[in-house]
Amino acid sequence: MGTIQVIRQNLVANPRATVNTTGWIATFFFDDATSTETLVRSTAQGRSSNTSFAVTPITTGSDAYLKTAKMPYSFDSWSLSAYFKVTGGTWYGIMHQQYYNAGGTYLGAQSSAASFGSSSAWTRVALNTGPAPYPTATQCEFAISVHASHPTPHVEFFVTDCLMEQGSTTKAFFDGDSADTFSTYATLNTGWFGTANASSSFAEFGIASAQNLGSVLDGPDVLGF
Repeated sequence: MGTIQVIRQNLVANPRATVNTTGWIATFFFDDATSTETLVRSTAQGRSSNTSFAVTPITTGSDAYLKTAKMPYSFDSWSLSAYFKVTGGTWYGIMHQQYYNAGGTYLGAQSSAASFGSSSAWTRVALNTGPAPYPTATQCEFAISVHASHPTPHVEFFVTDCLMEQGSTTKAFFDGDSADTFSTYATLNTGWFGTANASSSFAEFGIASAQNLGSVLDGPDVLGF
């Protein structure tokens, strides 16, 4: 009996504020280049660990974007997801992949449907995209926006367990330190391609080849016996 191996890569370099908030900004407008809202690392709220990004909107209004620095973009299918939690009111989150040209000019975005959150549980918001509809796109940002459907200005919210990988389906979260349960696969190994919590990460999963896989593998999956 052989072992089928699946290797996945998470391009979000700092997925859950394990050490700091480096590589992220919190803004009021989608294309702001610097933080305008309060962003700190929280150790009071966490999902897969005890850490998360805590954002408090301070600009007039009650919406905010939490997004990564720009990263290189390749025309492919991508899956983006994150978990968010609010501290009060009725809020909803939207996942975005935002596109820029080589000069840093904002071109547009692909966005998910809204996912309503609560203060009692973590809510996952996810987006699966095809190639960007902008031929000159060379950079992208991973972004989640959180909005109040019944405005409650300046209410803190939390984001953690951020995942961006090639593929067309939303899969279980992982980073270089740990992985959520991924279908019937066993986690074989996790690690970082560079500095821990400051670079892309990988996870290796395995399953006995005699078992029924139950789904089609896609994206950067590597099969071998």
